[in-house]
Amino acid sequence: MNGEKNILPWIDQKLAGRAGIFSAVLFGFVITAQGALHPGYNQVREIISVLGTCHNGWIQNMNFIITGVAMLIFARGLWTSSLRGFGARFGPALLGVSAIGLIMAGFFPMARAGGISVQTPAHALGAILAFLGAGLGLFFSSLAFGRSKGFRDASIGVGLAGFGVVSLFLAFMFLAIPSEGPFHAYAGLLQRVILVLWLVAVIAVSKCLIRQPEQA
Repeated sequence: MNGEKNILPWIDQKLAGRAGIFSAVLFGFVITAQGALHPGYNQVREIISVLGTCHNGWIQNMNFIITGVAMLIFARGLWTSSLRGFGARFGPALLGVSAIGLIMAGFFPMARAGGISVQTPAHALGAILAFLGAGLGLFFSSLAFGRSKGFRDASIGVGLAGFGVVSLFLAFMFLAIPSEGPFHAYAGLLQRVILVLWLVAVIAVSKCLIRQPEQA
């Protein structure tokens, strides 16, 4: 483990990889299923967090929390892996920040006022940490993948996904979230495109972790 003592010895690379895949599958399944179960919810126009204000919104809020915990295990496992070079520490640390952002989004959901969903400061901060932390974390981790055995094949794809997540999320914040933004009517769709890039990259990295040999 790169010469350092693992303070959480039960989190090995294989567990971290399984946690990463679990988080991606769970999050994608819940938002798809819950969106389909609410006929009045528009998945093209409305962002994912609105699901937390619908009937049985606690399901989506728990989805944020459980996914965040699983992502935290994933980030910890990547931190203790055999990554080498620039980004080997900064990347996993940012992925940990992203996981904390997801947990925040679950504990501090959007509110319902006057029949509409209203953003809260704590939830907005959690979303920013989650998406920017994920995109930057994937990008910086990918810089170390090229010099790390077992991760090289994922280097370019994960790097492009990280760059895409950051770029599209900035467009999402400034062009889709504001009511006068040109992409406001497609905010939900744009957010889901970002999410697909993020979760597919997490699955790719998770597979690399699962294939890692046991650390001495």
